Amino acid sequence: MEEQTFLSQKMEGSSSGTTKEINIENKKKKVLIISTNLQEEHFNMNQIFVNLLAKHYNV
Repeated sequence: MEEQTFLSQKMEGSSSGTTKEINIENKKKKVLIISTNLQEEHFNMNQIFVNLLAKHYNV
């Protein structure tokens, strides 16, 4: 089973991630797809996003 990260908010102005709506068990969910870290700005945006997730989930 593939793990997916579900978010209630999307980061504004992020060029490194996109959100898409998918249907899981007949419910619409938003998922964030994070791009590779090949460009420095993508790495920085992904790092900010990971820190937000860690804070949200108390990791």
